[in-house]
Amino acid sequence: MQSPLGPPETERFVSSGGGVRFGDGGNAAAGRRFRVPVLLLTLAALTSSWSGLTVAGFQLVDWFIAVSLVAALLGVGKGRLFLPTYVVVGSAAILAVALLVTVSPPDPGYLAGRGSVDSFKGDASEYASLLAGLKWLVAAAIIPLLCCRFLQTRREAWLVATGWVTGAAISGGAALTDALGITDLQVGLSAEQSLSGRESGLASHPNILGIAAAVAIPVTIALLRRRLLLAVVILVLLSVGIYLSGSRGSQVGALTLFLLTVVSQQRIQARSVLAIGGVALAAWSLLPRLVSSSNGPRDLLRYGEDSGAFESDSGRRLLAAQSIHDFGASPIWGIGNPALKSGHSIYLQVLGSGGVLLALGLCIYLVGVFRADTIPGVGDNFGRALKLSVLGWLMIGAVENALTDRFLYVPAALLIAVSMNRLGSPTSNLENSEVPAQPDTRSTRGPRSRYRR
Repeated sequence: MQSPLGPPETERFVSSGGGVRFGDGGNAAAGRRFRVPVLLLTLAALTSSWSGLTVAGFQLVDWFIAVSLVAALLGVGKGRLFLPTYVVVGSAAILAVALLVTVSPPDPGYLAGRGSVDSFKGDASEYASLLAGLKWLVAAAIIPLLCCRFLQTRREAWLVATGWVTGAAISGGAALTDALGITDLQVGLSAEQSLSGRESGLASHPNILGIAAAVAIPVTIALLRRRLLLAVVILVLLSVGIYLSGSRGSQVGALTLFLLTVVSQQRIQARSVLAIGGVALAAWSLLPRLVSSSNGPRDLLRYGEDSGAFESDSGRRLLAAQSIHDFGASPIWGIGNPALKSGHSIYLQVLGSGGVLLALGLCIYLVGVFRADTIPGVGDNFGRALKLSVLGWLMIGAVENALTDRFLYVPAALLIAVSMNRLGSPTSNLENSEVPAQPDTRSTRGPRSRYRR
């Protein structure tokens, strides 16, 4: 019987030079050594959106990543410990900006002046930008590296993806129990205790909860064809989290992603579409009645003039103006960490914190991620869902400041791993069967002979 974590041991493959070859899989103990890192990656994906949970000053996800990295460096796993060029270029840009700002910091007088305008005061100490850059590299480079090393079957990639959306759903469930008064997790976890009745679940801020739930929607819809009941439950909790977060960008982004995903997914059954629509409508219509405060039902769709949106928008305009000034003060490599989370738009934050150098590096990184779906084995429902999750982040990021959070890079890491390890075939039914990686049989006979049919 096939293991739920992957194909039989005889179907495992190992990298060989520039291509991939099949291996005999070794004994049962070797199979267990291979699967432990996959479970660690799944736990990392599960906890990646729980930014409010820390152990010894580090997020819980960082501990799983650290153990996985040690295992990879010790030789555990049979995949390639390798990153594609576009990831290397993007990561090098992050590190280069961090080093340049550390060696040649911005004028202290300028930083002192911007502090009176920017309410998102980043640490401007000597090594703050370098530390921030290294933390960012954990998300942008280490997570893809570990996925390339350990994920060797489509089912393992799906396992990590399922853990990722489940973690966002659990955070939404925690927000619901807080809102109903059953628990009081937000008091201990959230950096801001009360934001007009908004909930943060297991995240450090309501906006993080909303973004994590919104970008998980495409992968969850793709999961409907594999695990209908599980996917519906996850969609319910994601909808709850998006509503209770009160994040307008996440709410609009979630609706847009839902429509894009339904249109783009192939062979979605009618019952799945009905389940999705019914779940979303029911959750959003019942929540205002179930969740109330001392002033009556909490309406967290903050689009009216009396909802506090006007004050929020005024503050965001000031932050945007400050980011533009930051870019003007240092257009080549930015001012570093003080501008990394300000601006309330990831595009302005990139320009303010890293200038043109960082912007170009991240453009190359993201273009490479999106081009991954042109490689055989990624152009299916799973690949499209991952790509839409990345697109959702970039879309919501226009009005939010989530740029370096771990959960944002899990879909990109899975896309990179699936394409780098060639986990699938362009002519196979990748959604319902486990297809081992295709060997690289490049020759001079033309592109049609590149992959074994």
